[in-house]
Amino acid sequence: MSITKPILNTAAYAIILLLILLMGLALLKTKGSFQDSQDSIDAAGRLARANKEALANIDAMVDKKIAVRLALSEKKLEGRISGLQTRNLKLQQQLAGLQRKVDASAQKGDDLKWYINPKTRTCYALIPFGLPWHPAKQYAATNGGHLVVINDKEENDWLVKTFGADTEYWTGLTDEAEEGKWTAVNGEEVKYFNWAAPEPDNYRKNQHYVIINSKAPHLNQTEPGKWNDVPGNEIRIGIIEKKVAAPRTNPSSR
Repeated sequence: MSITKPILNTAAYAIILLLILLMGLALLKTKGSFQDSQDSIDAAGRLARANKEALANIDAMVDKKIAVRLALSEKKLEGRISGLQTRNLKLQQQLAGLQRKVDASAQKGDDLKWYINPKTRTCYALIPFGLPWHPAKQYAATNGGHLVVINDKEENDWLVKTFGADTEYWTGLTDEAEEGKWTAVNGEEVKYFNWAAPEPDNYRKNQHYVIINSKAPHLNQTEPGKWNDVPGNEIRIGIIEKKVAAPRTNPSSR
């Protein structure tokens, strides 16, 4: 019995040592796996930080581009506003100068060349300088007439023959009070029209005054006798119309 016991103890010790060795190997392997996992986590963290920095850089670049574009747009807008203000000032100065012409003409009276239409017993004259529609209307009134109101084809043709077909002239028709409802400055009912196709179109919603001898954009020339609606601030020569004064009767001739 004394011999058997030590043998069993030795085998047990061997098994225990083997188990300890296996456990150690397992622990070493587990430690390596943990280390690999930790390395992977660290790498993922670094990648996430790099992506975050890249996104921040992209956002900064986008913000910078947007800021540059906004600055350029603001600069362009300021330039346009400045240009419009300058243009508006020039137009106001031009209009003031034209108004002075009208006032001076009213005081001294221009020596207008009048043409009589034998059929209508009406006389016509050209305003000697270009004006916007409303000052032209005023000028005609100061000279005892009104902007021409064309009543039929014969009168329309006579005006073209008398004053020419190469110039666009103001007439006395407007729909400024109500779009599409054309009225005459002398209060007559408007029954005759001679529109150029596809007029009237009220382009940009500000064309309320009629000219004769409309210029066709695709032809770059006037269409003799044809009408067009245009903005009233354009500078054009107007045709004045007024009735011929009835001849006085000489009492001694009776």
